[in-house]
Amino acid sequence: MTPEDLATARHEGQFRKGANPTPYVTHCAEVADTVARHGGEADTVSGAWLHDTVEDTKTTLAEIDQLFGNIVAALVGKSLMTYPFPKKSNAKHKLRPHLTNPQGRR
Repeated sequence: MTPEDLATARHEGQFRKGANPTPYVTHCAEVADTVARHGGEADTVSGAWLHDTVEDTKTTLAEIDQLFGNIVAALVGKSLMTYPFPKKSNAKHKLRPHLTNPQGRR
């Protein structure tokens, strides 16, 4: 099994939001392609394929570690949203002030 295979299987039935919903795994493919085009090594590309798999499916980091190794599992673990607000909230909206004003000036 490859990271692409696991991402495809686990995200089956999930779709991206928007006017023209596409299978969610297309997002994973786009991220993996971007990482590869920018010189990402095999483990990094694998992590890109799986970056949302633990957060959005029943997959665990232990399973990723067993299948693809501790480096890939660590990369996926680092990609998990650890913000101090609920996962379903609008993270972009809540982060926007920090992105546009990183020093906190008012």
